[in-house]
Amino acid sequence: MAQSPIVMPKMSMTMTEGELINFTVEVGQAVSAGDVVANVATDKVDMEVEADVAGVVLELRGNPGDTILVGEPIIILETEEEDLLAGLI
Repeated sequence: MAQSPIVMPKMSMTMTEGELINFTVEVGQAVSAGDVVANVATDKVDMEVEADVAGVVLELRGNPGDTILVGEPIIILETEEEDLLAGLI
């Protein structure tokens, strides 16, 4: 099994961080690609974050109200898909 992060998305060219509003999943929950897994906010917009792959939630990173840098993982999924970037980063 591989692990796949869901990261804080970049919602604008100037965005460097976002606020975690809430998670909509729990550890151990199965998710499908396209499922909403969290809600985040910037000073301009609130947005739903979707899973880009199917898997099971292994870890929730952060708490509601936390400020998280763009690109930082907010959820870790256990997936059956290969990690095509393994060993490259």
